[in-house]
Amino acid sequence: MNWIDYLLIIATAVALCFSLVLLVGAPYVPTLPKQTKAALDEVAAMDGKPLLYELGSGDGTVMKAAAQRDIRSIGYELNPIVWLISKARLWKYR
Repeated sequence: MNWIDYLLIIATAVALCFSLVLLVGAPYVPTLPKQTKAALDEVAAMDGKPLLYELGSGDGTVMKAAAQRDIRSIGYELNPIVWLISKARLWKYR
């Protein structure tokens, strides 16, 4: 196999990851910064130490913003590629 075959295999795997998620869930659509700020303002106003559950956490943008505001969060993502991106972005916030 040459490098073109490997590239085709990788491209097919990426396409499958994104297309199979469409069969069982919503597509990846990033949250706008304005929406993120408004949502986290509401969570931060809660009494005690709130815990944010994010279903379809995508690339971890909202979870990163929550961590920067000292809000604990747990995210769930079906797409393995986007999940890996999120894991890498949030590594230092474990």
